[in-house]
Amino acid sequence: MPMHWTSLYDPPPLKALLGKYVDFSALVDGPVRLILGAVDVEQGSMTFFDSRVEEITADHVLASCSLPPFFPWTTIDGRHYWDAGVISNSPLEHVLMKAGANHKDIYVIDLFPGQRRLPSNLGEVITRRDEIAYGERIRRDAQVRELVHDFQALVSEIMMSVDAETAARFRQRSHYIDLMGLDWTSTITRIVRDSHTGEWPAMDYDFSAATIARHKGQGYEIARRRLSRMMSPGRNLERAGGI
Repeated sequence: MPMHWTSLYDPPPLKALLGKYVDFSALVDGPVRLILGAVDVEQGSMTFFDSRVEEITADHVLASCSLPPFFPWTTIDGRHYWDAGVISNSPLEHVLMKAGANHKDIYVIDLFPGQRRLPSNLGEVITRRDEIAYGERIRRDAQVRELVHDFQALVSEIMMSVDAETAARFRQRSHYIDLMGLDWTSTITRIVRDSHTGEWPAMDYDFSAATIARHKGQGYEIARRRLSRMMSPGRNLERAGGI
């Protein structure tokens, strides 16, 4: 009966599709590092699955996209997981912590528009609520990164005003090494999906062929415009690997 349902979609076809087209064994010794986030339903905490630490399977991918209430939780080793978007829709913080921030070009794909006109019905209200909730963590992570950068710059200025012996002593402290050891020379580029007039409230869980094709087309065009602004005049975007 509907009152006892915990989800709307049946994921086995998706799992079969992943098994058919994805070579998960290639992640074991391959050059690509895959980090997937999920939320432990019972603990209410974030969990990250890292191909450098464990063997990633189709279940890990499903866990990272088990968005309630549309998809059921995915069970791995006795734990039950939902989509990480429930807490954080981007693993940006984890990527910076585990992969290091120095000399990295990071691209964040934000599927939820930052700006949209006022909702005109309950369906649009729910959609806009989710867009704001899923997008806010990405913005907050970027703001924290800027705050840390400003803090490091301030500490560097203060250190220049003290004598060399005191400065050398402070640089040996573990807190100084932890807080100042990160060289924030990475760049973070957000590619944000534009809002479109007439989108209906089910856009975030509409997996019809027409909607997927439309999202792919829109995503390609948005990324092309965003990346082309970052490149020098006359440089070929596709040859540069930007798309």
